[in-house]
Amino acid sequence: MPEYRSKVSISGVAVPALLDAAHFEIVSGKVRVIGGVGMADHGNELHTPDMALATHDHDATYVNEADHTKAAHDALNIDADTLDGLDSTALETPAGAQAKVDTHKAADVSATVHPNANTHMGASAPHSGHEMTTNKGVASGYASLDSGSKVPVAQLGTGTPDGTKFLRDDRSWQTAGGGGGGTTYIQLDLLAQLAAATWSNMPSAVTFFVASHRHVHKVDLTGCTEARLVVNKQATAGAATAKLILRYSTSFSTTVGNYSDVGTSEVSVAINVINNVLASAWIPLAPAAKADIFIALVGSGGNGALDPQFGNISAQFR
Repeated sequence: MPEYRSKVSISGVAVPALLDAAHFEIVSGKVRVIGGVGMADHGNELHTPDMALATHDHDATYVNEADHTKAAHDALNIDADTLDGLDSTALETPAGAQAKVDTHKAADVSATVHPNANTHMGASAPHSGHEMTTNKGVASGYASLDSGSKVPVAQLGTGTPDGTKFLRDDRSWQTAGGGGGGTTYIQLDLLAQLAAATWSNMPSAVTFFVASHRHVHKVDLTGCTEARLVVNKQATAGAATAKLILRYSTSFSTTVGNYSDVGTSEVSVAINVINNVLASAWIPLAPAAKADIFIALVGSGGNGALDPQFGNISAQFR
């Protein structure tokens, strides 16, 4: 068996030795004693630091297995100190990111996050040349449009439009007045006689004038929009609530109840006075009265005892 001579350092003292491969083997930098001269006392023990080979003839350095393994791991792993040295603000956790979002959402928008946006929204006219939709159809705002893409009549002027009025420059609905050629004007004489007409015992209930339908007239009011009643009142006043009224029907009838007010409101004159010419206001015609109709003069409000007297009575239309 070949012999190997080596210079072994034990506790710092160089000891020449004749190493027999049958008695010694070197395993990964550790000396394991198998047996041999002067080594019986050691048995098969493993000596790591004391029996480590420091040098051999070629001065090569041996490092034990434990040191080699630790160094390899140290080179591959990042220790706690290295991790502690990292800038923690450079890494954002999901929870941290959500916290920042929540803080932003909960911030007082009116005071901190978007003060300029609030000022913009609160301005009466934030964009030059534009109007806010909340100003539509309100005072000092702008007109709305109806389903026909037209400005509603109620937003154009005051008064009550009825299809026959015009919008005056003061923004009010007015009835067209009489004027030059082409204007329709009709005067219907309901009573015209030399002697005064007397209504004896004028009743309280609505009744044909002087209790007769002979004063009913037919007239075509197409093109007319208004009506009024003019009464020449003679001696003997009627009762306190006595009055004459214009009514119409689309067909002739001898029943006073079949006649309705010729205007959108009552066209009437109080007759509780004497020796005067009385005229009602111009009243818009009822829509159905703007046709070829029958006009009746009726009265009401008498006391069944007084006998009021009358001169000429006429109905005027325009």
